[in-house]
Amino acid sequence: MSDPPRERIPDYRNYNDLGSAEPPRWSRRPKLWERAIELARGEPPDGPRCFIHRDFHPENTLWSRGKLTGIVDWTSGSWGPAAVDSAHMRWNLALTYGLDAADEFLRLHRLLSSQASEDQPYWDLVTVLDSLVDLEPGEWSRFDLERLERYLKSVLAQIP
Repeated sequence: MSDPPRERIPDYRNYNDLGSAEPPRWSRRPKLWERAIELARGEPPDGPRCFIHRDFHPENTLWSRGKLTGIVDWTSGSWGPAAVDSAHMRWNLALTYGLDAADEFLRLHRLLSSQASEDQPYWDLVTVLDSLVDLEPGEWSRFDLERLERYLKSVLAQIP
């Protein structure tokens, strides 16, 4: 008899070691990153866990006539906190379309999903740090980097 599907799905883990994370060299606001790193190093909150994509962003969604019809590129799929996927989508939206788009996504997500987490700001921080702490300054424009820092600042403002 084969293993149940859940036993074949890898558990969520960070891509990078947040214990050794430091503010990015390109940042003009290292204190912002230091605070984010400090908070992200805390104990992860208990929240709903499920099968997650891990790279959920607009370019991995398929649409037909204004309706979502599929999600592609499941190579990083794992079993973990549901808020990781919404966090990944949020920073991608913030960079591409601005803070309002990220916030509207979260508003609609909370309205429509039983998996919406009150601990979203924690996962927003972890996802940004996990994906971008090693970003080299020449990889993105200064505009995008500043947009990322505005997003990070807005997330930090949600945490007491």
